[in-house]
Amino acid sequence: MRARAVNWLLIAVTATAPGCAAYDQYYMETSTARAARPGEEAAFQKAVALVAELHYEEAAEELLPLAAAFEEAGDRSRAAEALFWVAFCREKQGRTDEAAAGYDRVVRRYLQTVAARQAAARLSRLRGDSSH
Repeated sequence: MRARAVNWLLIAVTATAPGCAAYDQYYMETSTARAARPGEEAAFQKAVALVAELHYEEAAEELLPLAAAFEEAGDRSRAAEALFWVAFCREKQGRTDEAAAGYDRVVRRYLQTVAARQAAARLSRLRGDSSH
């Protein structure tokens, strides 16, 4: 229940922030909690809350090891989400080359995930494709 509350809070907080429309769509599609090792889900929610609070560097530092932990645990969907948010943080920091590389990695490695669809859309925007 707490994870869902954090998700809705994140949507509310970020809906008015520039460039954050991705949050609304993303969290509407990924609102169900996944099985995770103890503490990983809470750490993930905390890191995503840092994104909502515009603490991009801190969020990325929290998310990178979580992506590896989710991948190791076999939760590819959650690993993709964590890497998506790292790329999003890089984009918001103006580090567009790193962001593009991160989004591309999510798209190529985690093809059939919600995060890959969101990453493809953000990557398209970064590259100036007006079809997204």
